[in-house]
Amino acid sequence: MSTRAWYEYYVLQSETGHAALSMQFYKWGDATPENALAELLFFKEIREKIGGVFPVHLLDDMLQEQLGPAHEELPSGFSTACYLFLLQRAAEELRWWKANRHRDIPKEERPDYKYAFEIGRAMKLRGFPIDDHNDKFIGLANAFVASGKYVRPWAHYCLRFNVLQWIQILTQDTMELDMSSIAQSFKAPGDISFIHRYFIFVSHKRAPRSIEDIRLQVCDDTEIDVFSDEALKKWTAGYGDKWFRDMRADLIQQFEKAEEQPYSLKEAVKTYQIERSSFWG
Repeated sequence: MSTRAWYEYYVLQSETGHAALSMQFYKWGDATPENALAELLFFKEIREKIGGVFPVHLLDDMLQEQLGPAHEELPSGFSTACYLFLLQRAAEELRWWKANRHRDIPKEERPDYKYAFEIGRAMKLRGFPIDDHNDKFIGLANAFVASGKYVRPWAHYCLRFNVLQWIQILTQDTMELDMSSIAQSFKAPGDISFIHRYFIFVSHKRAPRSIEDIRLQVCDDTEIDVFSDEALKKWTAGYGDKWFRDMRADLIQQFEKAEEQPYSLKEAVKTYQIERSSFWG
């Protein structure tokens, strides 16, 4: 069975000392710890390229316009975390096998072509700002935002979908779910193997919502940090001892090679006050 995981994005505000669980989603397939680290490095590579100032304002403006008063119900930092989710979905959609899944259909009939054409036409006619930093992933993430504004507005879907489901369909050419990152649920399902926590450190000193750093914690399905002594004790006592030790040793090497230091929610609460949002139930 393909590896499945639950992703949690925390946004930590350095000036205020406040933090929040800002975005959560499920990943169906390829959700291994090694891939979670690769996704972290993907975000950090883009952050380095653009200086940490992602075009989050485009998403935030769209959400305020579409949701109206309901925008206030979103958790703190939602737009920042959700923008990174859009980038992850952009990376998934741009993989070669995704791009070629409709190759046997005439171009004008392909759902990806028709959806992209509709978004592109709306962006041009409405004067939607490009603001893509000459980056294909940011360009596609911004196209998802434009879709929510012009092509698939909230008002057309609010009776069928929750906000997370609506965000998800902005990133798909059809309404069918496929193996990928999936925003849909407010709680983790029971079939996950890991919980991947990303900590997004934000500062307003250089620019509004500038992302200064991103860190990662990998947990098992019971929220135990895989690098902890508790995890070693748990897995040594039961089935899967060798598999876990090999996975853990390999992951440590990969973190060291990438010059990344693991972080944890336990560390975060020592410095930041974690806000609880009723949005997550």
